[in-house]
Formats: sequence, structure tokens, C-alpha cells
Amino acid sequence: MRKTISNHMSNRLITIGWNEKMSTAHQRMMDQKIRHLPVTNERAEIVGILSDRDVQRAMISDESQMRELSWEGSKPEFTNDARVRHFMSWPVKTIDQHCDIRWAAELIILEKVSSFLVKSHERIVGIITAEDLIRILIEVLSDPQTPNKWTLKSTFKEFDFGPLEVP
Repeated sequence: MRKTISNHMSNRLITIGWNEKMSTAHQRMMDQKIRHLPVTNERAEIVGILSDRDVQRAMISDESQMRELSWEGSKPEFTNDARVRHFMSWPVKTIDQHCDIRWAAELIILEKVSSFLVKSHERIVGIITAEDLIRILIEVLSDPQTPNKWTLKSTFKEFDFGPLEVP
């Protein structure tokens, strides 16, 4: 059976206005535990997307703050005039909800993006991210019907990763 992205996308879009402050965008991402925010204009039309990388790019980056960001509870700083519209990506990259999962994964690699907004006809109905595609991969590799040479079980038996070293 052909797998399409419609069953694996998130259809709950959490958006942000393009005139919002970057600090608001960062806080929304942290609160919702997400890494992508579709960006809307004054007419509630989606005009861009803001990723966690865009937010990081907007942060004030001096050496002392970068050290502080590694500690639990520290808050990044943004200039007061940093707005979502200054850092969002546009035009919006979209993909049809009936698109095959494999094609979606290939497009993410080819386009060098981490998400696509999902369309049904001309309406945005969700978002599919690289993380969603990794979940699908784990599901497939964990399935007993997957040929043994491709399963997670056989993969981890073949390689000795040794003890995990944390820098």
C-alpha cells in the first residue's frame, strides 16, 4: 500500500503574525515544543515560515550569552526591533497531502529544508517535518514485516557504537 503524507502530517497549525517580536516566536516554540511556525500577515494569509534556525539567527550572540544559553532556564535575547518578518523564510514551500512519503523525504533533502506546509487543493491543511519522516522511518524499521537486513535490530547488532561520550 502506498503511504502518503496525509496520515503522518500534523494538521494542527500553530502560527505567528509577521509583525510579532522574535522573542514571542521563540517563547511560542518553547511552550508548544515545536520547531516551525507558519507566519501570517494581517489578513491571516500564510506568507512564510519561521524555523528554530531562523530564531537562533535572530538571537543576540555575544560570547557571554552563548555560555548562558547552555544552562537550564536561561533566556536568549533579541533586539527590540527584531520581528518575525525579518527572519522568516518565504515564499512558503508546500507539498500536496497525497504526495508519497518517499517523494516528501527526497524533496526535503533536495530543497535543503526541514519542513513543508501541506496543501489540499489550494488550502493549507498541515505541516510535515523532517522529524515526522524520521518517525515513519523508525516505524518501518521496527515493523516485524520489514526485511531483517533493514530492521533496527539487525542494524544495531552489526555495529558496535561503544560507550556514548558526551563532550
